[in-house]
Amino acid sequence: ASGDPRNRADVAVHLDSALRQPDLAARLARTELTADRLAKILAARCGGVWVYLRYVLEELRHGTRGPLELDELPADLSLYYTATLNRWSQDPNWDSELLPVLATLAVAGEPLRVIELARLSGVGEAAVRRWCHSALRPFLTATPTATPTVPVPRKFAIYHSSLQEFLTGIPPRPEVPDQQWLWSETLRSAT
Repeated sequence: ASGDPRNRADVAVHLDSALRQPDLAARLARTELTADRLAKILAARCGGVWVYLRYVLEELRHGTRGPLELDELPADLSLYYTATLNRWSQDPNWDSELLPVLATLAVAGEPLRVIELARLSGVGEAAVRRWCHSALRPFLTATPTATPTVPVPRKFAIYHSSLQEFLTGIPPRPEVPDQQWLWSETLRSAT
């Protein structure tokens, strides 16, 4: 369980290792935060939920979230998904590109190459490629579909079932904020 002391100890060990990796250490070095301070912030914000921690570390790694933005993270995975969608929906291409790509990924049921994702979502291939390699990348798996001698484009899929469920508009618990209900209805319609 996320609150189990052993889980929290495992999170601390993982964060200590992850934040010393060259890609994250370099991003951290550009701030005044120490690795220990960042680890404490991440552990507190993610509350021992491993997928939440993985997403935030990937956002840091890919540069879609800065280390100084971590205090803004909600302390709940579904609220994190809501905040992420709120941020993404501010993009001028939300309705025409990102929402259809997200909806398609949510219902696909299998990893898709960019060309397949473009065809199924009705979004241009260049835009799909840009989204899959930028804002969406921390939330996706990228499966190589090639041998070392025959390069073939990777296939992308939603990384975790909790996000897939969120994106298909599964209704939230009755006591959640209206914002989550709005996203549930919007996403259910899109998928």
